[in-house]
Amino acid sequence: MEPGVAIMLRRLGTLESQQNFFAIEVDNDDWQKTLKRLTDIAFAGAALIALLPLLMIIAMLIATTSPGPVIFRQRRHGYDNQIFGIYKFRTMYMNAPGSDGAIQAVAGDPRVTWIGTFLRRWSLDELPQLFNVLQGDMSMVGPRPHPVQMKAAGHPIEAVVPNYAVRHCVRPGITGWAQVKGWRGDTTTIEKAQKRIECDLFYICHWSILLDFKILAMTLPAVLSGRNAV
Repeated sequence: MEPGVAIMLRRLGTLESQQNFFAIEVDNDDWQKTLKRLTDIAFAGAALIALLPLLMIIAMLIATTSPGPVIFRQRRHGYDNQIFGIYKFRTMYMNAPGSDGAIQAVAGDPRVTWIGTFLRRWSLDELPQLFNVLQGDMSMVGPRPHPVQMKAAGHPIEAVVPNYAVRHCVRPGITGWAQVKGWRGDTTTIEKAQKRIECDLFYICHWSILLDFKILAMTLPAVLSGRNAV
C-alpha cells in the first residue's frame, strides 16, 4: 500500500477476546497517490531552494566545531518495512555509542555536541531529509521512520505496542500527526510509544491531502513550542 492510496482501518475484536486487529481495505485511487507524490516533490524542492543559505550555515558550523562528516545516514524502517538510509545533520560526536539509533537521545545527552543540541531543539537536523523525499524514500507527511532496533522502555517496540507493523503500510514522513500532537521525542516508557503509534494509525485511517496540509501548517508551531524536543 502507498500513502496516496485511500486506506481504511477498521478496529475489530471484542472485549472478550481482548485482541485488536486491523482490517486494511485498499481503494486504489491512483490520482490521490499521484497528487501526494507531486505535492511531496513540490514542497521538498521549494524548501531546499528557500533554505539553501541556512543549510550551508548549519553545515559550516558542524564542520568547524567537531570532527566528522556534516551529514550522516542512519538505517531506518520505511515503506513495507524496507530499510533505507535517512539523511540527518550530524548532532553527536563521532563514534558515540548508540549513534546509529540503537540508543535514543535524551535531554542533556553527553553524546550530543553543543551545536547538535541547538539543531535538535529546533528540529533543524532533520532538514536533509528533504533529499529523502525527492528520492521517494519518504513523504513530507507520514509516520516518522524509526531506527532499526527501536526500543520502548528497553524492549523491542514491535513487541510491546499492538499493531505496530501497520505504520509501515505508508511512506514515512518528515513530520506527522504524532509530532504535531506532542508525541515526538524519546520512547522511554511504553505509554509514550503507544501514544505515538496511536497517532500514526489515526493518520493512516484518516489520510487526505487536506490532512497533510493541516499537519504541515501545524508543524512550525509544534517545533517552536519545543515540546519533548531532545
